[in-house]
Amino acid sequence: MRDPDTGVLVELEVFADPSLDVVDPDLALLGRAFPQAEPAPADDAVAEPDEFGTLARLLDDGASELDRAEHAHRAAGRAAAGRFRALAAFARCRPAGSFDRMPGERGAASAASRAARPAVLTNVSEWAVDEVAVRLRLTAHAAQALLEQAVILDEQLPATLAALEAGRLGERHAAVLADLLPLLADPAVRAAVEAGLLARLGSKTPPQLREAARRAVLRADPNAALRRAAAALRERGVWLHPGQDCMATLAAVLPAPVARACHAALEQYAAACAVAGDERTQQARMADCLT
Repeated sequence: MRDPDTGVLVELEVFADPSLDVVDPDLALLGRAFPQAEPAPADDAVAEPDEFGTLARLLDDGASELDRAEHAHRAAGRAAAGRFRALAAFARCRPAGSFDRMPGERGAASAASRAARPAVLTNVSEWAVDEVAVRLRLTAHAAQALLEQAVILDEQLPATLAALEAGRLGERHAAVLADLLPLLADPAVRAAVEAGLLARLGSKTPPQLREAARRAVLRADPNAALRRAAAALRERGVWLHPGQDCMATLAAVLPAPVARACHAALEQYAAACAVAGDERTQQARMADCLT
């Protein structure tokens, strides 16, 4: 019932005299007041479940699409592993001793050309790279890098290739290990470092794995960095890359101190040739000084 003074709904506890079969009217007025909550608007009651339902569907649908992406990513890794195995087997079918002319023979590759080839392709025919380039529609440079990586993974890093095939790591992770671990000349040491890196792979990104591999290689063989620097020095050179709109890129790979000195000299020349009213940028003046 409602309190006559306040209009608030009250709960009554009624007391009866056990000796009389009547209710004491004064005690019947005792009770505790409980405010009655107002009902929520009908629009809110309908809108909230619909909003939550939409969010739940988006979360579920997004998770399903990520599952598909992960499955495709693992499938791409398996396909890449299959390609590496096939290319390594192809390289074994092209022994240099059977297909290439020997040094000194007419038409043989020059000494400089042979020295520029990756060490793992020394016993592979010089024409193998061209075959890969034509069949896979790659540049000669890209074909050589791919064939080199395939031979390294197949012959020196079988555990990495197996992990790629099983979907435990991606192609870029495998490329990192193929780039750094061959610095370890001892097969047993290399295998131990490889196993340790794969065991601690976790959720590392390729850059994180590169840093971990670099530290592991240096711990296992402190002289590895010197050998890598010496190998990198042999790869110095200048290349011309066609561009768009009548432009091109002239690229030079140099030892770091030499590159910094060349860049500093160009900056000085560009600053010296600046004149009043010159609208060229610093970079444009540096390019003009280069020519």
